Amino acid sequence: LDIGNVKNNNLRSHLEKELLKINDNNQFNTFLLSMVLKYAPCEYIEKYSDIQVLIKKSRLPKKPKVMYTASLHLSSDVFNFWSALNVEHGASLMLGQHGGMFGCAKNIPFETHEFDVCDKYVSWGWGKKIEKVIQTGMTISKIHRPFFKYFNYKNCKPSLLIVAPKYPKYFMLGISKDNTDLDWKNYFNEQLGLVRSLNRVKIDKIIYRSKSDYGSNVGHYKAFIDKTENIEFQSITDIKISTIVNKSRLVVVTYNATMILQLLSSNIPVIAIWNKENWSLRNEAEEFFNILQSVGILHYDYKSASRKINYIWSDVNSWWFSKEIQSAVSEFCSEFSGRTTCIQKSNIIKKSLHELAKNE
Repeated sequence: LDIGNVKNNNLRSHLEKELLKINDNNQFNTFLLSMVLKYAPCEYIEKYSDIQVLIKKSRLPKKPKVMYTASLHLSSDVFNFWSALNVEHGASLMLGQHGGMFGCAKNIPFETHEFDVCDKYVSWGWGKKIEKVIQTGMTISKIHRPFFKYFNYKNCKPSLLIVAPKYPKYFMLGISKDNTDLDWKNYFNEQLGLVRSLNRVKIDKIIYRSKSDYGSNVGHYKAFIDKTENIEFQSITDIKISTIVNKSRLVVVTYNATMILQLLSSNIPVIAIWNKENWSLRNEAEEFFNILQSVGILHYDYKSASRKINYIWSDVNSWWFSKEIQSAVSEFCSEFSGRTTCIQKSNIIKKSLHELAKNE
């Protein structure tokens, strides 16, 4: 929807005056109302009627009994208006997990909102004691290597892949302790410490992959390049993550999100390292992350992580496929990233949709 420059301040002022008439004279409510009307997207005020026209012209079902999405509600206002209208007329809404921090992050507001507005919620494994939650597991991704145990390092360059996150320059979402520019500087120094602590005699090739396409990252990554030697830097646009993972002996993930779950679910050797304060966990999730920490998969400081990487580098497979590591990975995945196929996951979702439709 091309809304153009359609903000109508006169209309918004009129709405504010009318709504203030029914306000309880609470100063905070008055302030909040003025801010909402000042910054609300045009789709909700000036273009509201146009959205309704688009819904009528779209191919979306006119009277669905049940609706499901795992991502469209994040990007399509048309879908959100359509689903809201149908919920008001008795339809059921089922939403699916779309990020690795769901079910474990201490504070993730949009998870709370999604959970409140839906009738059923599809998770990758967590929420077994919650009636509303359906566990489907995590679809085996393209980085899956079922025969990794027999991977021949002699036929490829044994690279170490370090995967870095996308950090916003300013506060954005309020997820746990959100990552601000100050946190990014601390992260930057920790990453430098990690790389400089690695045994470069053993570890010949290091690939540093980043999402440096906005915010403060660009300048920081340039500084990172200036302060390190013999490291190959990659952007997310350079090469597919599945390709580079499948050519790496070990992957180092430096943030708590979908990537660590994909690697663990695919049983690919990984070391995780992040600042515990920046990625705080809810109480019920801590015991599972403690399992990863106890066996040396998860680290909260770069010195511990680098020591582990240096120690296992000569024979990563023996470490990763030991009973201790495999038991820890299986226990963690059973809670947050159960292994499943597309067909299995699809069948679970279809069954749940049919059950919801019957209840309408």
